[in-house]
Amino acid sequence: MEHQTKRMRLGTKSCTECRRRKVRCIFDERQSECRQCMAHSLACQSQQVLPPSSEDKDRIIQELTQFVGQVESRMISMQIAIDTLASKLDSQAAGNANTEHETDAENNGQQDEVELYQKTPVLEYFKSRRNKPNATPISGRTDPELNIAVEDLIPNRQTLTKVLEYTDQAWSTWPLSNMRASQRTRSCGSSKPGSTADDAGFPGSFESALAFIDDSLRSIDFGLVSKCLVWLCLCYQQLPRDFKDVETDLPLRTEEMIKRYLLRVETFYQVRSAPVCNLDFIEALALRSELFLLRGLPCKAWQSTRAGVDSAMLLELHLPGNTNRERDVWETLWTQDRRISLFLGMPYSVPEYLISSVEEDKHMTVERKVLRKLAMVSGHISDRDLLRKDVPYSATERITQEMDELETMIPDKWGTQKDLESSLSFPQVVVHSNIKLLYYTTRQMVHLPYARLSAEDKRTKVNQLAGFDAAEAAIQAYQDMRALETGPNNPIRSEFYDFLGFTAALPLNSDLVSPEPSTQSMEEQERRWAEVTQMTKTMRETSEILNCTVAAQSADVLENFQAACKGTFSEHAPYEVTIPYFGEVQIIRAFAKDKQRTRYNRRAQVGEWFVELKTNAFSFRRPNECLSERELVEDWSADFCHDFTWGWEDLCDFCASNSRVPSN
Repeated sequence: MEHQTKRMRLGTKSCTECRRRKVRCIFDERQSECRQCMAHSLACQSQQVLPPSSEDKDRIIQELTQFVGQVESRMISMQIAIDTLASKLDSQAAGNANTEHETDAENNGQQDEVELYQKTPVLEYFKSRRNKPNATPISGRTDPELNIAVEDLIPNRQTLTKVLEYTDQAWSTWPLSNMRASQRTRSCGSSKPGSTADDAGFPGSFESALAFIDDSLRSIDFGLVSKCLVWLCLCYQQLPRDFKDVETDLPLRTEEMIKRYLLRVETFYQVRSAPVCNLDFIEALALRSELFLLRGLPCKAWQSTRAGVDSAMLLELHLPGNTNRERDVWETLWTQDRRISLFLGMPYSVPEYLISSVEEDKHMTVERKVLRKLAMVSGHISDRDLLRKDVPYSATERITQEMDELETMIPDKWGTQKDLESSLSFPQVVVHSNIKLLYYTTRQMVHLPYARLSAEDKRTKVNQLAGFDAAEAAIQAYQDMRALETGPNNPIRSEFYDFLGFTAALPLNSDLVSPEPSTQSMEEQERRWAEVTQMTKTMRETSEILNCTVAAQSADVLENFQAACKGTFSEHAPYEVTIPYFGEVQIIRAFAKDKQRTRYNRRAQVGEWFVELKTNAFSFRRPNECLSERELVEDWSADFCHDFTWGWEDLCDFCASNSRVPSN
């Protein structure tokens, strides 16, 4: 008998398959798979699998969490669809059945009420989560399961009361909440909350807010439930980071609650948006757009507004002869669309002939007229920017004339302490300060594309003066807005308005250190430096109080920029940030004379700082490339792994001995 070859004893150097089959594992040179696995078309895997790194673990956990959320959303949608179909089949069967024996009318009413409770969106959501089997009802309603479902979704009563008391001043600054303030009463319990032909039904007092939440979350209307959830998200968005739950004395997990609510709203929208949303849901979409802006997500805000515009046009809200409430919704949507589209560099969706005339609304306030005019001018700027170099300069001259007309509609005292002393309420002053900040940052966009043309171009000097004057006024408007937030007035948390203030400060900084600044007056230059420095401090304080990401990162960029300009930047490694919707800032230091040259075409001195600025601020607006999911609140120092295209760039050099920057 032929002697069989003795198999070798395998060690851990064998691959998994060779170990299992107990055969020799041989790797040829420059081959990642062994001979046996290649011959049998097997996956060649090592027995010694390296443990995943902490970053890989975090990524896997994050992906798994997102997947679980998507599965949960799909399951809820499927459950709602199944229940809807089942109810239709039941009603059809009941219609065909013999109805000779009728029950008592009161019993029928009670049975209908029970069926309505069983179909409420909040109850379906609660059943899908299967949380909190025992809870105390929060109201006197007779359905205990629905009460438990509502309490599972919102904080306990004491904490909810505390949230409403803290945020009540911000309610009338949100869309659709202050449209007809003169026609609404803020007295306690003066009227039953709810939508009417003239009003969206948002609360105006503490008692009406509690009733609005209780009634809305128990409704069978997906739009009304969504509107309430988004309204609560806006309340949570305004809370500081140290806001605590009354019962547990632990920090309230507002970020988690906002994400959970928004996931519910998106699920309801996917279920009920075909073929069209109802009016309550369109109001929820307009409100959600404002929420996304406050959270620093302008692209998501734009998408939410566009979804609202689509459904609004299907409901014919753009046609004349609608109710006051319908006109308010349409007015809110198209003004949102134009304002956000200009910021993103995108075309707007509502043409001018579909905009309702001012004469249709005899009760339009001054604030609404200004916002309406500003939205129309924003559309004209978008038209110009989309054509870019092909547009004649006469278009900019016409826009400038429109902006001058708009400026006459805005009183100088708006948004200041004088305005606070004479206005009816603090929210009205906040709206005034927001309008001024929007106006001056919009005026920047009119002039800055022409502010960095050649010196021989006659348009350069005119647009330099107008553009950087607007930037200085925008900084002052931002400072006035933050100065109002003292004493009993709680600060307003808005990542978007913080970013607008930053986009005014950094271009003004770059102008002050340029070879030919827009103003030659040393007094004006020192004043502007002081304003930018003070604004940097304000942003730092705002970030510490409200935990605002944009304010913190803006303060970092401005502080480092100013330190480099003074020649006192202390970091040894290069500093580089990519700012979404704006540009890139890089601070580097010259360590050898032959490495770099300055913009004056001389060799750099050892230890001299260079600041390279690339931005779209001095060019026509264009859509941002390679957007991350977090948009403005993304880490600006992160590596985006993408080469961005910016419309303008400059290289500034500074030395501590010859810096033109004030030392204070």
